Amino acid sequence: MSTIPLPLRPDLCDDGRATERKDRDMTLITKIKADLIEARKARTDKEKTALLTTLTSEISIIGKNDGNRDTRDDEALTVIRKFVKNAEQTIANLTDAGRDTGAIQHELAILKEYLPTAPTAEEIEAATREIVAGSEGNGGKPGALRGLVMKGLKDRFGDRFDGAAAAPVVGRILGA
Repeated sequence: MSTIPLPLRPDLCDDGRATERKDRDMTLITKIKADLIEARKARTDKEKTALLTTLTSEISIIGKNDGNRDTRDDEALTVIRKFVKNAEQTIANLTDAGRDTGAIQHELAILKEYLPTAPTAEEIEAATREIVAGSEGNGGKPGALRGLVMKGLKDRFGDRFDGAAAAPVVGRILGA
């Protein structure tokens, strides 16, 4: 009886020893699932385990509801941003009521680990100035330049772009 060679797993060396996974090579969804497994094994942070379980479920529902396909990372990022927004709203409500926000702050910190780093105000300002300089002669409606700049920023920064955070910087530069 001959043995059939099995394909090597990417997290194992040629001799079968475990190696460290490279987080940068993982997709967002894979990273969340790996962190969930790690949190379950550690059994030290029940809040993190519960949050990641809920997050994983919400993310997987998107693909299942759309023809039973895999969810894409951009869709997962949308779910994470929704969770962050809800957590921030809950913190505001609890603060107004004079109640403890520690648990929600902890959840918010966990969620923010999965968000891409937002561009700094300086990066937004420099990009805005470049876009404005490249669009000289843009006559037309007053809001057209603002829309052009915001679209250019979204194209340049992709998932890192947050329109609400960029709007004050763009407004200051455009004088509006």
